[in-house]
Order: sequence, then structure tokens, then C-alpha cells
Amino acid sequence: MRLLRLLAIALILGIVPLFFVDPDGWSRHIPAEVYDFGHVGFFGLLALLTMGVPWLRTCSYPLRAGLVLMLILLLGIAIELLQPLFGRSAGLRDIWQNMIGAAAGVSLRAPRGTPRTRLMITAAAVVVLELQGPAIALWDRGIARAQFPVLSEFETRFEHRRWSSGVPDDTVARTGERSLRLDLEPEARDAGTTLRRSFGDWSGYAWLEMSLYNPDDEPLRMTVSIRDRLSLKHGDPYHDRFDRSFTLERGWNDLRISIADIREAPAERSLHLSDLAEVEIFTSTHQQHHTFYLDRVRLTLD
Repeated sequence: MRLLRLLAIALILGIVPLFFVDPDGWSRHIPAEVYDFGHVGFFGLLALLTMGVPWLRTCSYPLRAGLVLMLILLLGIAIELLQPLFGRSAGLRDIWQNMIGAAAGVSLRAPRGTPRTRLMITAAAVVVLELQGPAIALWDRGIARAQFPVLSEFETRFEHRRWSSGVPDDTVARTGERSLRLDLEPEARDAGTTLRRSFGDWSGYAWLEMSLYNPDDEPLRMTVSIRDRLSLKHGDPYHDRFDRSFTLERGWNDLRISIADIREAPAERSLHLSDLAEVEIFTSTHQQHHTFYLDRVRLTLD
């Protein structure tokens, strides 16, 4: 048991520096969802170990649990406040995940004579609910790697989650049985959807293709905007990304964009095709409710 405790302490000490390292260097290799598991697991282990500190064990369980949770809350806040000094961004969601992990760790130290089983089941349920989204995203990343160079055809269950908005729809499809339906509200600015993960390396491909369906007689003006991580790091200026507008007539519109044009779009550099961050499809000119459908987003060689 003592050896396991020493190994756990060594693991914690080894992980702490990672909170202050800019993740951009390895972000293309380590999915962002892994960090969600890391926050919950790290602070769960820290809480579990802290609950066993000798001087705390003289306290009643409720007092000991409260002190540990307060300590971890303060530690989490301190880490988030310090991260901007090391090129990282602070986030309330990180603190929330820290506390979920801590609550799970504290519940494992509940003594006999307390509703221990109930505490553990409740903590486990909260952890599962919190990590459900990241787990689904990791699962879909594996599917996306197998599909590449197809970016989205919306035939698999979780594929639509790669996009910031939109719902699967089986009434209209360019290929297969489903597409992604987007409902644009008139008061929304830059209404549309954004692909935020599962890009792959676009180098070596010639075209980005996508099919959009406009069910209305009125033409709809849409813009495709593509950024890499460096674009976002620069503050996403217009001259540092790819932007192109298209007019969608009634029915299916098959768009084809040259990968060379995407790469050379920034004014002072080339877009990094192996480190893309967003593909946004939006309109900022609509004055009333519109619906359009997206399907068959893929890369082709010719």
C-alpha cells in the first residue's frame, strides 16, 4: 500500500507541470478531450491521497471532506489564475471538472457507518455524466480517422457532434440517408455551423468539396471560412485565414474549393493544412428564418 501511495504521489508531481505548459505543440497529437479526463482523474487522485493525511484523519469525515474540497477548490483557482502567465487560458469548466474529480476521491474515503455506497454511486454517476461527451468525441475521432478524407457524411450516430450546431435529418440527403440540417434565425449574427475537430492532414489533396441544399426559392449567400491554430492564436484577423462566399440557389449546390487557394489565403504566410482548427459555414445577410442542409464534406485528389 505504501508503494502505491508513493507511486501516486510521484504521478501527481509529474503531472503538475503540465498545467503550465502551452499544449499547442502537441495538440494535433493529443485530443482535447483527454484533458477532460486528466482534470477529473488528477484531482480525484489528489483528493483521495489528501484524505489520508495523518493530521486530517483525526477530524470527523464531514469536516475532513470539507477541508479537502476547499483546499482543492483554492488550488484549482490558483492554477487557473497562473496559467495565463505561461501561455495557457483559464477556464471555469476546468475548475468544475477539478471539483467533480475531488468529490469522487473524497467519497472513496467515506468510513463505514456513513452512506458510503450511496456517496460512491452518486459520485460515479456525476463523473460518468461529465465525461460522457468527451468519451463520445474520442470514439468519433476514431471513426473520423477511418473515414478520412471524408470529413462528414452524417451517416454515423455521433458524426454531427463534430459541428458546433445542426441536427441530423433523414428527409434530405445528397448521398446516403442523412444530412445536417441548419436552422438560421434572423436575429443571429454569422449564423451557421463550424467543424471544430477531426480534420486530418489536408496536404496532398486538391479540393475541398461539400454539398449544400437550399429548400427556398430565395438565393442564400453563404461564406466558407477556414482557420488553422495559428490564425486563432493571432486573434483571427481576416487577412490571416481563408474566406470565400457563395450564392446557394434552390436545390443542391455542390461547392468545390481549391486546397491551394486555402493554403495561400493568409497574406503573409501559408495556412498549415496539417493543423487546421475550424471550418465555418455561415451567412450574415439573411433577414428572415432560413433552413439549409449540409452533406458530403470531403477532400478529393482531382
